[in-house]
Amino acid sequence: MGVGSQAMFGRMTDALAATGTTPVVDSSFGFDEVSEAYRYVERGDHQGKVVVSLD
Repeated sequence: MGVGSQAMFGRMTDALAATGTTPVVDSSFGFDEVSEAYRYVERGDHQGKVVVSLD
């Protein structure tokens, strides 16, 4: 996984805010299900973001 610079992140968030773009969430997992979430991502079945909640 690549990570951009802080400046790149700022430009990206500005562009997202200006266009009203929001992420597509495929599924959500609790923190206690992080292993299951990882396996789900590894299978490649998701069609959007996979969220792990820290609540």
